[in-house]
Amino acid sequence: MYPLDVAVERLRAARRAIDAAGGDVMLIGRAECFLVGHPDIELTVSRLKAYAAAGADCCTRPASRPPRISAPCRGGNPKPVNLLVGRRRLSLAQIEELGVRRVSVGGALARALGADS
Repeated sequence: MYPLDVAVERLRAARRAIDAAGGDVMLIGRAECFLVGHPDIELTVSRLKAYAAAGADCCTRPASRPPRISAPCRGGNPKPVNLLVGRRRLSLAQIEELGVRRVSVGGALARALGADS
């Protein structure tokens, strides 16, 4: 995990490049704190807010349990929060109730087709 100032500067640089190129690109700020041994949800929420301020269009973080999914959504994040769905069986209505505004499937389609066996 990059130090926060480095991560924020990288997002700012990406935002400047996207804006200069005039491309229609969505910049995602992703906090992987839980995946690298930092399970503090407040750390994750504060990083996502910093990413939003740096120019991210959407914020995401790996999560599987509803309290951890909803925390960034309810933590005052000014940008839509994405949920990468996988093996967890939440309905779209349940996901929406948690405050998620964008859903992506990652490798879930390949797994459903048996591509990972």
